[in-house]
Amino acid sequence: MSKDSALFSQKTEFALITFVLLLSVAVRLLYLPKNVLDYDEGHWLMFGTLAAKGYTPYTELFVGIPPLALLTVKLSALLFGSDLTVRLPMMLYSLLGIWAMYRLVMRQASPLAGLLAAMLLAFQANYFVQSVSLMTEVPAVALSLLAVALVARYNRTQTWGWLALAGAVTTASLLIKFFVILLPALIGLQLLAMNVAVDPVTHRPKINLRRFLWAGAVWLAGAIVALLPFVIMFDPVAMATEVLQFRFLLREAKFVQEGITAGNNLVMVLISFWQTLAPLLVVTIISLAILLVRRAGELKAGWFWLAWFVLAVIVLANQIPFRERYVVMLVPPLVAITGIGAAHAVDWLWRRVWPAHRLRTALAGLLVALALMLIKPVTALMLPPEESWLDADEVGRRAAATFVHRITSPDDCIVVDDQRFAFLSERMVPPWLSETSTARLQVGWLSSSTVADAAAKADCVALIYISDRFPTYLPDLDDKAGQIFALKLIFAQSEESRATTVFVIPYQLQRTPSIVLDYALGDMVNFKGMDVTPGPWQGGQEISLSTYWQAIKPIPKDYKIFVHIIDDAGNTVLIYDHYPFETKTEDTILAIQPTDVKLFEAGDKVENFKNYPATGLLPTRLWPLNSTVRETMTVHLPDSLPPGNYDIVVGLYDETSGERLPVELHQSPVKNNEIVVLR
Repeated sequence: MSKDSALFSQKTEFALITFVLLLSVAVRLLYLPKNVLDYDEGHWLMFGTLAAKGYTPYTELFVGIPPLALLTVKLSALLFGSDLTVRLPMMLYSLLGIWAMYRLVMRQASPLAGLLAAMLLAFQANYFVQSVSLMTEVPAVALSLLAVALVARYNRTQTWGWLALAGAVTTASLLIKFFVILLPALIGLQLLAMNVAVDPVTHRPKINLRRFLWAGAVWLAGAIVALLPFVIMFDPVAMATEVLQFRFLLREAKFVQEGITAGNNLVMVLISFWQTLAPLLVVTIISLAILLVRRAGELKAGWFWLAWFVLAVIVLANQIPFRERYVVMLVPPLVAITGIGAAHAVDWLWRRVWPAHRLRTALAGLLVALALMLIKPVTALMLPPEESWLDADEVGRRAAATFVHRITSPDDCIVVDDQRFAFLSERMVPPWLSETSTARLQVGWLSSSTVADAAAKADCVALIYISDRFPTYLPDLDDKAGQIFALKLIFAQSEESRATTVFVIPYQLQRTPSIVLDYALGDMVNFKGMDVTPGPWQGGQEISLSTYWQAIKPIPKDYKIFVHIIDDAGNTVLIYDHYPFETKTEDTILAIQPTDVKLFEAGDKVENFKNYPATGLLPTRLWPLNSTVRETMTVHLPDSLPPGNYDIVVGLYDETSGERLPVELHQSPVKNNEIVVLR
């Protein structure tokens, strides 16, 4: 098919590719809220969120992804927080790949072929679904296509700038996902093909070696210049360690622990390829048959897409561990060949249809093709959105997240083996524990001591097991956690449900209250101070109050904490009386296990305490001597709360008698036996 033969004018073709891009954006935006964050997206988002909070990547903050991926996720976190729209910047990369595919195939065959290839790439199931996520396989493939298109642009214009830009985009693609390591080889083959000509005398291919080397040098210069800002911005040794060495160590660990080699990995690649891309492969084979029958000249240029496919299979076979989503690397050559073959089929129909019906036939063909491509996206759009990443029977996990949110303040940190739980409970993790994946555990980069020490150093208030990841790889972490936290709670709806383990209430706190006080209550307890959500408050707002208590003598009773908020006129606008770390019916706590028998100064077992845990998970009778207990409560202010100045009144009382523990400040009695914290 001649490149000059076209069904539509250049203006119409431009309008059509613009329509495809706009449709791609529209469908993706509709699909965006359908899937909640998956596991890998969880710790990727944590990388970006902690980087946005000012932690230094690759040194202070563990980051297992390349720097351009990190910067993209960081930008997402700054713009969108943890909302699902956080995926938008990654989604935009996919559009570059669609445009690049159009330009590449248009120049190799015809505008119609480019348009069809772009349409197919935009709505191919793997490319489509993965482009609406935080993962970077599609962005890396998209940038690879753009780099290849820029090299092709250089070949047409012979302008060195395009080649240097191709080098820069190559670096960008590798710095967003290193698995497109095939790209430099592909570009090298491109440049070699551009500088090979047939000698008119000997009829043998001859390489213009000088120009080939110059082209390679310009491309390499562009790649190096693009790399320099990242080398300056981040510690290159630490970055290489966490991004590259980590992957090599994981590959070795998979070989040792699971016996995975490139050979059996290749089998996994081929199986995954067939399971996910079989329909596209069949269409590609039909397209190749059409090109052979028509003796299409584009078959000579098909070597590039064949090289892409073969190199991609080799790279994926050595990508250990292999993930099914990686097969998206095999999509571009298939859709390119399919687009060219489909364009030939349309051209054949065009020449045999009565002229008056040509436009109608062509448009109908394009609409049918687009409809077929949209089957997966439209089907996905018809599905109801996922409400949670939790399984239906894992009510305990959501209850655990709600509990952790309730008994912690917004600036508290937790340690968890699934970062999505941190976002669900709206709490951050220590920067060095930003990723607690199986991969990091398998390579030995996390140990029980590492996890426990990071939790203690960061003053984390909870350690959570969502899966069996920690118990499997760190079986002694329970003992380490027991030295830091007072209680081990098991959240589950029933014995048959998967449990969520939560260690809470640290024995020793390094942090001091933001409002430092020193009151004595009944010569048994010292009140050390309070943390309060900064004002000004608004009606209906959720605020966090943390009180700091220290038992200096054994406490014989289970006292209740009272927290009252009083306005200038002396009116009580909020009463929050509760036992320490009070439970609720919806908490679904299946079991409560003290981690240390020394917690019980009276020698009693927790089961012997009347109405436990109705008197709180850590009732005053169980407060460890000379240790600071920090109890955080989340309270909702009344919707009608007017602007003004308020006092927070705190103390302890016996619920049975209503008697308050006497309060003294520097041996001076305090009125009403209450501590007033001025706001």
